[in-house]
Amino acid sequence: MRFVLSEKTAVSSFLNFFSLLKNWCSTVECRFDLDGMTISMLSQSQVCICKARFPTQYFQLYDFRYKEPLNQTDEEYARMITIAMHIGTFTDILAQTAAKYEVIDFSYVRDQDTVHICLGGTPIVVVREEIATAAESEQPTESEQPTESEQPIIELDAKGKPKKPKKKTKKQLMEEKKKEEKEQEEKEQEEKEQEKKEQEEKEQEEKEQEEKIDGKKKIEAIAATSIQLEFELPLIIIESNEDLVVPEMEYNVGFVMNTKELSDMIHGLHKFGDTISIITNDTSIKLVSKNEVGSTCINIPIDLLSSFEGIDGEVLNMTFRTPIFEKLCIAPKLTENVEVQITENMPIAFRYLIPIVGVEDEYASVNIYAAPIIEE
Repeated sequence: MRFVLSEKTAVSSFLNFFSLLKNWCSTVECRFDLDGMTISMLSQSQVCICKARFPTQYFQLYDFRYKEPLNQTDEEYARMITIAMHIGTFTDILAQTAAKYEVIDFSYVRDQDTVHICLGGTPIVVVREEIATAAESEQPTESEQPTESEQPIIELDAKGKPKKPKKKTKKQLMEEKKKEEKEQEEKEQEEKEQEKKEQEEKEQEEKEQEEKIDGKKKIEAIAATSIQLEFELPLIIIESNEDLVVPEMEYNVGFVMNTKELSDMIHGLHKFGDTISIITNDTSIKLVSKNEVGSTCINIPIDLLSSFEGIDGEVLNMTFRTPIFEKLCIAPKLTENVEVQITENMPIAFRYLIPIVGVEDEYASVNIYAAPIIEE
């Protein structure tokens, strides 16, 4: 199995995700299949679950059959690959990509006890183009249909013999000459306009082609000057999180807001206490923190949210550990916005959708669930 990340935003979000997981525990389990990479984690405090999915389109290269035997059956070939690593070491390696290198090249041969990570080298540029639903063919330009040549009308005299053509006057000859010159000028003007149009189309085509290969030019420059770092990271054996399941449910309240703003609010409330209550109603969301000497409340009108859905007339009031939110759940560097979903006495869900560059309506996803404090 091998994947390569060289697109800047993909590399950044991948690093930011693992930097967040570094706060969870010391190890991470990654599962690879034909469709991409999956991560399921239980926090060391056992109050948070993370489920992340990076589909094949997220990577600039994803080769599930890398160095696999050619004589494998389809069933053997499709077997999921599961590996576990020390997350601190892995994240420290990835962090060097952000500091100096632009490419992450990760490879693993099935049943081996190490993974190979190479930083730097030649980035892989994927040009994703929309596939046409029908074969495209260049349509011919419209042109005037040829007209039938006019046959001269021969007039006959009384004896049935052709009449002698009348001689044209000097004025008629001048008019015909002017008409011919005008037609010639119009024809030359049309040819010039056609040449100009063809030249513009050619320049536009060359410009589009340059944009497509611009990444390739950058690659060649990097390949000539970049230094590669190679790492062999040993795998470890841990208790698998493959069966870690979060039950599907319908949430009573859901809203989307700016991740950085939510992070700043949680950080500010943490100064006033270690717990945070989320109170929702039809008009606002309140974040409340209390301690021995008082309390503080942040009131967020729903009109200021990117979106809000709730049950009319229903009020929810749930309490969580503030450090859990601050360290494990809120990731302002991961995505611009976060979707929060709440149901009474059930884990709160934080959903991050990471856009895939060049692919519309396709995302990598990170879902984090945190258990509430339930008073007995």
